[in-house]
Amino acid sequence: MLRTAVPVLTSTLEDQFAEGDRVVSRWLGSGTHTGPLGLPTGAVAPTGRKIAFGEIRIDRFQNGRIVEPWFIPDRLTPWQQLSLIPRP
Repeated sequence: MLRTAVPVLTSTLEDQFAEGDRVVSRWLGSGTHTGPLGLPTGAVAPTGRKIAFGEIRIDRFQNGRIVEPWFIPDRLTPWQQLSLIPRP
């Protein structure tokens, strides 16, 4: 969904650390909304607006492979940047 809406997505790894079988990563993404954004309520046409957001990811590894991923995405910020929801 995100790669369709923002095909040229830049991601920057801000922090990463590991303990035991888990790796935690905090990254920032940014790009321009140039493709359709598919939402449950319907597609949002490209706006040409720039967006920036963050995400925290935790991966659990077993035998060198990710066996469980957890994501904590910031979706509020880009939705506000695209005027899909009002800013306070």
